[in-house]
Amino acid sequence: MKKPIILIVTVLMALALASSAASARDQHGNCIVLDPAHGGRDEGVKVAMGRYEKDLTLKLALLIKADVERARGVKVVLTRSDDRDVSLAQRIAVGKAGSADFVLSLHVNAGFGKKATGYEMYFPGFSASGDGKGGAGAIVNDMVHTKALNESVRFAKILQRHLDRVLPRKDRDLREGPIRLREAATPVLLLEIGFASNGDDRKNLLDADVVKEMAAAIAAGIREFFSDPISRDLSRDKRANQD
Repeated sequence: MKKPIILIVTVLMALALASSAASARDQHGNCIVLDPAHGGRDEGVKVAMGRYEKDLTLKLALLIKADVERARGVKVVLTRSDDRDVSLAQRIAVGKAGSADFVLSLHVNAGFGKKATGYEMYFPGFSASGDGKGGAGAIVNDMVHTKALNESVRFAKILQRHLDRVLPRKDRDLREGPIRLREAATPVLLLEIGFASNGDDRKNLLDADVVKEMAAAIAAGIREFFSDPISRDLSRDKRANQD
């Protein structure tokens, strides 16, 4: 009998997250979903003794949310607000609720040797867009997808400018990569904020003051992105298509 109970709990959690995001859109006009990667039994990369990627991404997400919501106009919804297991399906459900105007997934990097350092961002890439075949519907879907990708690139450039003030000369640029946490109509970025395998980056990730500065820079980027008329038009178009 355990499997049906687990399934019911999973469905209820997904519905609660989706409802939260939908309410956010109705009350604030713009909604960004922040996804603190990993959580619960999924610890992510080890940063230090007793500190893991899941801890740092959650701390960063909570700081960003608090900073962004000091001003009106943008609501932040988290895919998790504590240390719990959250499935990919549950995370995607938040964006698919029809409220997310952007999805930003937060990660900590590792590997590529101890010299690899800095932050980098990933977006699905224009090669992930459809080929325009299959009639008018497919062409329209491809146009919507392309518009979302353009917004992902624009947001990345804004974040790079703000993060450069906190992490100068640490920008590893925007890269194409497979991002499972997405839907075609919603812009999405995956941000790797630093390398746990690099001594200097690890020191920054464990420094509460530096993490606060990172969060403030990302929050400033979010506010700037949504203050632009292009973003407001994109959000308005999405809501019109959903009605």
